[in-house]
Amino acid sequence: MKVKILSPGAARKKYDDWMNGDYSLTDLPGDYQLLRSKLCTFYKEARTEAAAKPGDSARRLNYLTDALFGLKLYMYLKDQPWFSLRNAADPAFWRFMNVAVVPDILKERWGNSPDHFYAKPQRLYLSVLWWYVHFAWGGDEKSTYALLVSPNMNTDVIQGIVERPGRLGTYVEVMRKILFYYGCLKPEVIRSRQNGRQQDVFRSVMTLNTARLKTTDPDFYRHGPKSYAYDLFLELGFTKYDFTQKKRSSA
Repeated sequence: MKVKILSPGAARKKYDDWMNGDYSLTDLPGDYQLLRSKLCTFYKEARTEAAAKPGDSARRLNYLTDALFGLKLYMYLKDQPWFSLRNAADPAFWRFMNVAVVPDILKERWGNSPDHFYAKPQRLYLSVLWWYVHFAWGGDEKSTYALLVSPNMNTDVIQGIVERPGRLGTYVEVMRKILFYYGCLKPEVIRSRQNGRQQDVFRSVMTLNTARLKTTDPDFYRHGPKSYAYDLFLELGFTKYDFTQKKRSSA
């Protein structure tokens, strides 16, 4: 399959055409029709699965839909010979996917938001979901799923992990360990911190990480990124008892 891309200008035109009813999804090439069919199925399945999970807020439903849809997208693209990390890092690829392949999904999720369709590289919907799952990847689908549906995970975490400026892409393993440890914090510990009007816990960890990376190489830690990420939480005042047994047994 030939990978297609869209420049910001071309994406804007196709977006306008779609919104004005002048672009038909039946114009997609055959390979992309199949891809579109897969993604639409994944999205519907994610919505159904998310609705079946505990949680009574629209915000939680939207997060779970995004996370589960993102995992399905990630697993599918992982097995496609035409897809690579180079494509994942190219906003032009994701613009085409958003605007030309599944604009109806984006419209349902984000309404008429140019930022999520094509305008801002750090907010392109499918790109954000793919990178979120990539940073949450635990080595297999089952462990990644468990982390993504953790009660600690929400839309703010997606924004914090994917939209964070700096040397993020250089330290993928650090991001993975930060997400792992954050997911292992006891929910009541997070609630206690945030009810006390302290800065959002995840944002605090990411802020400290940004500062630390200016002077510290995570690979120099005894256990590399794992020890480095855990130390971030300790520096913020957490103890091993603030984490679930799963974390304590794996440390």
